[in-house]
Amino acid sequence: RPLSDRINVVVSKTLTEVPEGHHMATSFTAALQLLQTLVDSGKVDKVFLVGGAQLYREALESGHCTRIYLTEIDADFECDVFFPEFDTSVFCPIEEEGVPQEPQQEGGITYRFRVYECVQN
Repeated sequence: RPLSDRINVVVSKTLTEVPEGHHMATSFTAALQLLQTLVDSGKVDKVFLVGGAQLYREALESGHCTRIYLTEIDADFECDVFFPEFDTSVFCPIEEEGVPQEPQQEGGITYRFRVYECVQN
């Protein structure tokens, strides 16, 4: 279901119909083109990418990624997909108002919110 007060773009090569309340693109590049028209028209001023791993990689390599919001979890889980490594000389940690700097805890799991900003174009 779409998030309220947001324009949602689903990137999929296999979906045959657009979920209600969403836009659809078949690739990261196509999604960027769609979003650029929305930015140019003043309907969008920020774009957030919420996955998956391949889209994260493409975004990091595209030159369009200006900020990374990352949650670091202090626990080990059995999983096979992770956020890709990124160059910390290109993306440097910053403090952002409203993003807690201290460790958080929920359900016995400790985690931290990190924000990185691109310092090179």
